[in-house]
Parts: sequence; C-alpha cells; structure tokens
Amino acid sequence: MQTNILSQAMKLDNSNQHKWMGKCNMTITDNLMFPARVLPQPVIEYHTNGWINPNEKTVWMDGKKYYLIPAVCEKWYAVALMGPREERFHENQFCTYIKMFLERCRKHGMQIRDPIGYEYIRRSKEQDIESLIIKAKKSAATFIHFVTADELNYHARMKYIESQEQILTQDLKASTALGIVMKRQYQTLDNIVNKTNIKMGGLNYSVHLEEKCCDRWLGRPGFLIVGLDIAHPSYSMVPNKDRNSVLSVVGYSANIKKHPLDFIGGYRFAKAQMEEVCLFFFIIIIYSYLILF
Repeated sequence: MQTNILSQAMKLDNSNQHKWMGKCNMTITDNLMFPARVLPQPVIEYHTNGWINPNEKTVWMDGKKYYLIPAVCEKWYAVALMGPREERFHENQFCTYIKMFLERCRKHGMQIRDPIGYEYIRRSKEQDIESLIIKAKKSAATFIHFVTADELNYHARMKYIESQEQILTQDLKASTALGIVMKRQYQTLDNIVNKTNIKMGGLNYSVHLEEKCCDRWLGRPGFLIVGLDIAHPSYSMVPNKDRNSVLSVVGYSANIKKHPLDFIGGYRFAKAQMEEVCLFFFIIIIYSYLILF
C-alpha cells in the first residue's frame, strides 16, 4: 500500500504522466503482485536462560545473559592516551571506566582478571604506541584496552602494531568512555564488551533457524562453511608506474572452531589480479587453521 501511494505521488505508475519518462519514450506497466511472508525473528541462544526471542524493535537488550562461550583473559593492560586537552577525561574517570568495563565483562560470564598495568599518558605521541604494546607483550599480556583522546588519530598505527606484534587491542574514543562514566550508557558499554569477547576468542550467542531440520543440518559435526572475498585494486585510481606495487586483498572466514557457528578469519595480500594464486594461498591458510583447531 505504501509503495503504491509513493508511486502515484511521484507519477511512477501506469498513468504515464511523468514528463521526463515520456520524453525518454519510457512507459511503466502495472505493478506485479507476489505472495510473501514475514520471516520469523531469529532465536538467540545464550549460555543461560535457554533460547530467547528478541523483541519486535530488534533492540538487543536481551544481551544481559551469560555469553554462550565467555572468553578468558589472564593478563591485560589498560592504557589512556591523552592529548593537549586531557582535562576532558581525567585519570580518575579512566579508572572508573575500566572498573565498569570489568564489571560488565564478568556479568556476561567472561573470566577476566584486573589489568596488570594501568597507563594514563598525558600529551601522548604516536611513537608511544609501539613501546606500550611491546612492554605489554613482554609482560605476557594478551590484550590492551586503549582509550584515546578524540583529537588523536592513532588508530591506524595501533592496528598496524597489533598485527605486527600479534597482541589484541581495543581502541575507544575518550568521549565515548566519558559518556559511559557520566551518563551511565550501559548499552554502549555492552557493545564494547560484546566486541571484546569476540576478539578474545569467545562467542556471544548462537542463532537458530526456523526449521529444526535446517538447524540440525547447519550444526552437524564436521560441516565446514568457508567464505572467500577477493578485493582487487582499482587501476583507474593508481598511476601506471605504481601498478605493480599495488596488491589484491584475500579475505577468508570459516567455522573451524568447536562451535559450528563460531567463525574466524583474516586476510592476506597477493599479487594483483592473480586469482589463481589468491585461491592457492587461501586453501593453504584454511588447511593450516584446520590442523590448529
């Protein structure tokens, strides 16, 4: 009904009164009507309270339960990187945020200890990131939670060092952390904790299909689901002399952990436009993960 009203208002119906359509010698036929059905809501499974149907507003407030597979973190660092205006997010507010973060993690069943190191760095520099990550790694930390001043653009460097040193990081803007502390924005905090649990190797919930037979089919032991995406560079945006230095990106994902809907993945670089080579690398990577898990 709403579609018909909009079509008539814009004269995009079979009355052929749209002047620009007429000048292009185009006509519109009657709308085709097809039977349809409303898909059922997903059924969400957490570790506690069994299966849950989300409300119709699709707001995930039901996520207050224990995660299906809560992550474990024995050693980690909490780091605040402040800029020239660090008075916007004081050190005591940073400590309060970390306390709230820990409480929320444990409420969801995560086994996470207090951080082995707190760092509140005033007038931080981008070079500080590498030394901090290496310091945490030497202390056997497996995760670093950064809170970064809004005016500092350190995220790309942070992710580069994370990949280089193979240690997990979670970056958060200071304004977001301040909102959590001052305004008690628990939904925002839940979103951060949800992401953290996944990063640490946990699984927040499982989704069940409408038909039980389909659900059993998807969750049967040994059923491998593999995803692959190859992003080639756009040569129109690259000068001729630089085209040999631009690589394609091979993204991959597979359910190779214990739970059938627990997917992990990553990416690799390959010579541009060489899909055969990309696929070869992909097969080797998936095989190595199967052996690992």
